[in-house]
Amino acid sequence: MSAFHQKPLLGQLINWAHPLARGLVGAWVMNEGSGSKVYDLSGNGHEGVFVGNPLWVPNGIDFTDDAINAGGSVFDSCTSELTIAFSVKYRTGGSVHGRFIDKYPAPSIYYHVNDARVRFYGTIGGNSWDNAWAGSLLTNGQNYNITTRLGSGFQELYIGGELADNALSGGPYSGAYSTGPGVNAYLGNCASDMTRNFNGIIYYTYIYNRALIPSEIAWLDREPYVMFEPYIDRAMLYVAAAGGVAPIRIFRTRRR
Repeated sequence: MSAFHQKPLLGQLINWAHPLARGLVGAWVMNEGSGSKVYDLSGNGHEGVFVGNPLWVPNGIDFTDDAINAGGSVFDSCTSELTIAFSVKYRTGGSVHGRFIDKYPAPSIYYHVNDARVRFYGTIGGNSWDNAWAGSLLTNGQNYNITTRLGSGFQELYIGGELADNALSGGPYSGAYSTGPGVNAYLGNCASDMTRNFNGIIYYTYIYNRALIPSEIAWLDREPYVMFEPYIDRAMLYVAAAGGVAPIRIFRTRRR
């Protein structure tokens, strides 16, 4: 297993020089292991508070009819482009509209059991849309890394780092994402009524205020915690040389 598949140590911060840190406005890696909160490691203060009784399990949080309240402002800067990436174990038995992440009036990414598809609900260009990606069938008991890449004229779904569908049914649509004041953002359930619950485990959730490009999405799938690995910039090394000193090399290494 890659070192970047291992969760960062508790308290470790993001390396903002890393390409996959750019535009990150919410990052819940769920590495606390206990307690009733999950911290937003993006540094933007979107601390998640347990609602009901989500259960800590190895590497994540198990949801049944509960949720995590991540506050009302996490999507405020996502006005024209948006990427939501999360890792889950899907399990049957939840609501037919089980929410992975939800904020009313927008946005919401959820799984609709009746049509067995990942769906998007939100306002685009001032209108509300509730549409499915066709190529998004999930299997009971399986782990999935899911990324939605949303913006003006494109609404793409990636599963396992690969494009599953490049347009919502009836889409794509153009225009900005309007989150509005509404209710707070929730992980694992519906923000407005707590009856549309996801049944399964969430291992991490990331929100970006930009659309990651496909190569970045594939990278994030392979190494989901790579931006938490700090880099050390080493000074130029000098050796004695005729007439003075001269640099022999400049290098950069990852700190293990």
